[in-house]
Order: sequence, then structure tokens, then C-alpha cells
Amino acid sequence: VKILESYKKIAKSMLIEHAWDRKFGEPLPTLEDVISEEDVKDKKIKFKDKDGNDKEATVGGIL
Repeated sequence: VKILESYKKIAKSMLIEHAWDRKFGEPLPTLEDVISEEDVKDKKIKFKDKDGNDKEATVGGIL
């Protein structure tokens, strides 16, 4: 029972540390709020082609 109580305390502290401060009624952040289009287009994506070869491309190059 003591172990369960200690786990509850740890879990509660983790939730408090990582929760966003948001007032009631405020909208949730969207992807648009967090990252811009320019940042996304420069990201590199690693993938495998149909033959199983490793490939890498930028999002801007794929679009």
C-alpha cells in the first residue's frame, strides 16, 4: 500500500509539472500556433522506398 501511495505522488507531480497553464474557456493550442509552415518544409523525413532502400527527403521536396 505504501508503494502505491508513493506512485500516486510521483504521477501527480508529473501531471502538475507538464500541464499547460490555460484558463477555463481558452481554446486549445493548434498546430498552427506551435509551428510555422517554413519550419515544417525544412524538416527531413527518413523512409524506405518500395524496394526497401533507405531514403531521405525534405517535406518541401515531397510536396
